[in-house]
Amino acid sequence: MSLSCLVCKGVDYGVAVTEMPLFDQLPSRSVLCIFQDSDGDMWFGTEDGLCRDNGYSIRSYRPSASYSGINNNVTGIVQASDGMVWFGTSRGVYRVDKRTQEVIPVMDDRIDNVEIRNIYATSDGSVWVGVDGALLRFSSDGTRIKDYQIQWNNAPSCVRSMYEDRSGRIWIAVWDGGLCRYEPSSDSWIYYPWPYKEGCVGLLQDRSHDFFYVSIWLKGIARFDPDAGSVDDMFSLSHSWSMADERDNAYLCMEQDDVKGYLWAATVNGLQVYDSSDPLALRPIDPKTFGLKRYQMLTDLYKDRDGNIWVAGFNVPSFVVS
Repeated sequence: MSLSCLVCKGVDYGVAVTEMPLFDQLPSRSVLCIFQDSDGDMWFGTEDGLCRDNGYSIRSYRPSASYSGINNNVTGIVQASDGMVWFGTSRGVYRVDKRTQEVIPVMDDRIDNVEIRNIYATSDGSVWVGVDGALLRFSSDGTRIKDYQIQWNNAPSCVRSMYEDRSGRIWIAVWDGGLCRYEPSSDSWIYYPWPYKEGCVGLLQDRSHDFFYVSIWLKGIARFDPDAGSVDDMFSLSHSWSMADERDNAYLCMEQDDVKGYLWAATVNGLQVYDSSDPLALRPIDPKTFGLKRYQMLTDLYKDRDGNIWVAGFNVPSFVVS
C-alpha cells in the first residue's frame, strides 16, 4: 500500500514519516493497537471496535449486541495458528473468521465480561491472554490450557507485556515489577532479579546482537544480558532520564528499525528516538529532526513485514515511520 508524505524526510537520516493510510475511515481517532496478519492486511484496535485495512478500504468488526457485557474498546490483536484473528476488549475476547467475516466470542468463564489487559500469540501455537492476577493460555480453537498466577514480591500482579525472542524464548514484563521467562520443561515462569525500584515496561532484542533493550517506567532504557553471571552484569542503563519533562520517559513500547537500527520508543509525550550504534550509551535524536510533534499521547508501535513502523495515537493522528 502506498504511503503519502505527512511531514518531511529526515535530512541525512533517511527516514520518512507519513500519515496512516485511510485514517479518516476509522470509526475513532483513538487507535489503541495495531497488527498485520499473514495475508498482509493491517488491523487496528480502536475505542469503537476492530478495523481491517486490506489496502483499499476499512472494514469494522464489533461483537454482536446479543453478547452480554459487550464493549468495543479493543486492547490487543493477534492471529492464531489456524488463521483466526483474536482481539481482546474491556469485556472479553473474540475471534474473527476472515472467510465468513463472523465475530465469535471465546466462551470461557475466566474471561467472560472481564477486562483483557493484553493478548499475544507465540510460535508454539498458544494464545496468551492477560487479566488481572493471571496469564491464561489457550489453544487456537479457544480451549483454555492453563492458568498462571502472576505475582511480584508475593503480591498479585499482571502482565504488562510479552515478547518472544529469536530463540523462541517467551518473556513477560510484570506490572510494577521486573522480568520473567517461560520455562517449557517445568511449564512455569522463572523470575529474574530486578535491580530497579521502577517497573519494567517491556523488552526488545537488538537486531544484530543477543542482548535486549529493557524499557523502565520513568527511569530509562537498560541493556539486559540474561546470560551474564551477576545482576550488575545483567543490567546496565544505556539511557537514563535527563529531560525536563518526565513524560518523555513514560515508555509504553519499543521497536527497532531494520535500516538504521534506531530505537523508537512510544511514550505518553510522543515518540522518542535513539541511535543504537553504541548499545551501552544510546544517543537521543531530537524527534523534531523527523518532523515529529511532542505532547502527543501514543499507545502502540508495530513493525510490519516491510519494516515500516506504525505508530498508534490516542485522539491524535496515527502515522507510519519508514
